Amino acid sequence: MTEEDFDLELHMLYLQRSIDPIKLPGHHTVVRFHLTDFCNYDTWWLLVEQNAVDVCS
Repeated sequence: MTEEDFDLELHMLYLQRSIDPIKLPGHHTVVRFHLTDFCNYDTWWLLVEQNAVDVCS
């Protein structure tokens, strides 16, 4: 599968919507994704603050 065939941004947004902050320990969580098979936007961050979940590259 090539980068053109896979919508990484859509996948990360799906992951963002799938996170239940209540199930994570503490009030702040940061998860770093480093995707070695992708040239563009190879590092993504999932940030959880209280009940808010955000994804950024």
